[in-house]
Amino acid sequence: MFQKLYNKNKWLVFTIVVLITLYFTWLMNAALPFNRMMYNSLSEQLSANRIHKLIESQQKWKWLGYLILPLLLIIKWFLVAVALDVGALLFEIELKFKKAFQIAMLSEMAFLLLLGVKFGWFFYNRDTLTLEYVKGFMPLSLSSLIDTSSIDKWFIYPLQVINLFEIAYWFILAYFLSIELKKPFGKAFQFVASTYGVGLIIWIIFMAFLILNFS
Repeated sequence: MFQKLYNKNKWLVFTIVVLITLYFTWLMNAALPFNRMMYNSLSEQLSANRIHKLIESQQKWKWLGYLILPLLLIIKWFLVAVALDVGALLFEIELKFKKAFQIAMLSEMAFLLLLGVKFGWFFYNRDTLTLEYVKGFMPLSLSSLIDTSSIDKWFIYPLQVINLFEIAYWFILAYFLSIELKKPFGKAFQFVASTYGVGLIIWIIFMAFLILNFS
């Protein structure tokens, strides 16, 4: 059904995905006690007046984050499409870049579910939330199964990336690719693993390198 909707009106699907992402982002900012969390987290490092000015500055520029968010989504889908397109060239598979981009956008539904789960968990535990917990929380990931306080910071990110929502993203990518390429799901999943999967590993290594050198 979603595939049919996408084929009929691509901009409608784009708008729905972006609006849902913006909605959950706004909901988290509006419903969760970020001001209290900032005071609790920074009270030992900064004065109350300094924290107040920091919060005011964040509130002032919050609108910029909402404007940038759609651009970040487009960049993400573009990079996924590049990985799929390069793989298609290497494996001599006919896949148009435009179609790869559309499939990447459709598959974002896995991470929309992640946003919903995150908000639900945060809202349920809003009275005990800390800024550090919110920043490091990744449900249904390897990092949620172990105590990350005793692990080097650069190693936490890879553990967060390995989660059920990321796995669901792989499966959704493979599903739509199997339809587009008219190949069995297993073959499509192998294609995802050898293209997007390789790109994801490169990205994880890059981010771990940044964290290792700038944390």
